[in-house]
Amino acid sequence: MTGVPLGIALFIDQIARDACRVMVAFFYHGIDRTIAMMDNRTG
Repeated sequence: MTGVPLGIALFIDQIARDACRVMVAFFYHGIDRTIAMMDNRTG
């Protein structure tokens, strides 16, 4: 990390955090949608 400027490191870290947040949101949203589809089929 010695040759990498702090700004670039923080920028990459921010992108990684946003990507994780988006993946988790899509993951939970997909579970909710799957459960809703199952409920619609049984009901």
